[in-house]
Formats: sequence, structure tokens, C-alpha cells
Amino acid sequence: MLCTSTSTSTTTKKKVDLLLCCGDFQSLRNTRDYQTLSVPPKYRSMGDFHEYYSGRRVAPILTIVIGGNHECWGSLQELPYGGWLAPNIYYLGYAGVVRVSVPGRTKAFVTIGGCSGIYKHYDYHRGRFEFPPYDRESLRSVYHVRQVDVARLMVFRGGGGRRNETQHQHHHQQQQQNQQHDNNDNVAVVSANDGIGTTSNDGKKRLDVMMSHDWPNKIEQYG
Repeated sequence: MLCTSTSTSTTTKKKVDLLLCCGDFQSLRNTRDYQTLSVPPKYRSMGDFHEYYSGRRVAPILTIVIGGNHECWGSLQELPYGGWLAPNIYYLGYAGVVRVSVPGRTKAFVTIGGCSGIYKHYDYHRGRFEFPPYDRESLRSVYHVRQVDVARLMVFRGGGGRRNETQHQHHHQQQQQNQQHDNNDNVAVVSANDGIGTTSNDGKKRLDVMMSHDWPNKIEQYG
């Protein structure tokens, strides 16, 4: 997947600084993760993420991802509030906001928010109860958006900013969770109280980019 993404667009010939993946990233680390992947067995495929996870490869550009409905939730649930899946690959968690510095521009950044999963009304008001090993129900409900996730994004507002001290380390999970990756100072984790964002005409702070796996209502009318 990422091996085909380079730092230069083949169409526009412009430099690409950031890659956004709006779900179905499928961060499988090994064959045991098949049990936490909600797809029919015939569609199970290891892919190449395990090579980035192990360090054999490094993503050529900063990549920010959210979860969809075809994910390896066994790995994503280890980072409910977001974190580094591999060097240069950052997961926003169930719901999260980060700011990414703009290369070549001092104190310029883009504020990106994201919400993982898909909406199902019957799970929206429930808590988070799923954990591996999943049964048939929890293997699906684990990727359903919860009201608490949306609420965390709704309280985003303007103000100062602070960096989450965990952002300076890339951690492997499970057997390699104590191994550090290279630092990436281009990404700063933002909490709801930080509220870093661009100021709109009405004086309110807002996100520059919002990522979701579900299609926003009526988006098909604006293609």
C-alpha cells in the first residue's frame, strides 16, 4: 500500500507532505490478528503493514489514519486515544485531533480531526465493552461510533496548545511495545481543552480537515 506512495505526486508533480487514510487501513501485524478482522475468511490477506510495524519499511511520508469497518481492531484498540502504529503512521483513535506543521512555514499548521468507525443507531449510546477475543457481536460493534466519541470532538474550542508527551515516541504494541521508533515533531496531539484550530469569520475555532469513514450526509450531491 504505502510502498506505492511517494513524496511526489505523479499527476501534478508537486511534493506530497501528508497522506490521509479515511479507514479500512487494516493494520495486521501477524496472522493472529485475523481473529480481530471483521471480513469473511476468504478475504483475509496479510498485506504489507506488518513490514512497517516491524521496521523493515518506513512510510515515505507522514500518514494519518482513522478506523473503518474492515479493520484489525485488535491492534487499534490498544490505542483508543490514538498513537503511532508504526514509524510515520499515526492513528487518531476512536476520536482525536492533531495539528500538523506545514513544512517550510514557521508556526503554520493544519488542524485535523477524525472519528473512527461507522454509525449504527442501536450502539450509539452504549459504552465501550468490546475486547479480544471478540464474539460474533462484538467483532462488529467494536467499530460502531459511540456518542462519547462525537461529544469529545464537539467540545473542541480555541485556546493555547500543549503537546502530549507521548507524541515523541513511536511504540510497537505487544511484544515490542517498549521499543522506540524515530521521533516525528511534525505532529502534535491536541486535547479538547487545547482547542487549537483555525479562526473562522465568526471568530470561532474550527478544524481545517475532518476525517470520517462514513460518508457525510448528501456528500454525493457535491462530487
